Amino acid sequence: MFTGLSHHLRLLRIRNFPDPVTTYPPEFFGFVHVGKELVIYIKSPYIKPGPNHHSLELYMHGLDGYNGVRPFELVVRRDLALVNKGEDHLKDEFKVPLNWWTEKNKAMRQLGDGSWAMADYMPPPPAAAEDDGES
Repeated sequence: MFTGLSHHLRLLRIRNFPDPVTTYPPEFFGFVHVGKELVIYIKSPYIKPGPNHHSLELYMHGLDGYNGVRPFELVVRRDLALVNKGEDHLKDEFKVPLNWWTEKNKAMRQLGDGSWAMADYMPPPPAAAEDDGES
């Protein structure tokens, strides 16, 4: 399929070590992984421990801070709020609502620099005064 492109096509396959999804389908089904593989292990101090390791935002966060055997360190400074955009990966201490990329973004707003923050709370306006009984 890619024979004609083999000299020009480059593929980097990124795999989060504890993510079981990246091992499927197995080779005995006739599937073959292609390209160079970069195996990362997301040991982020910002992420809750848990079984869900298969998320694009989590992978992006992992690539931002992965340093091989050295401690996790955010380099690109990708906005942490994006990790919880469609999941619940960030530790609660960071106060980012889970799955906030929904209608009205659960009070999240995008700032001028592209980062996301909780919008200031605006209470609803008081209801119009009821008829005071005068006719």
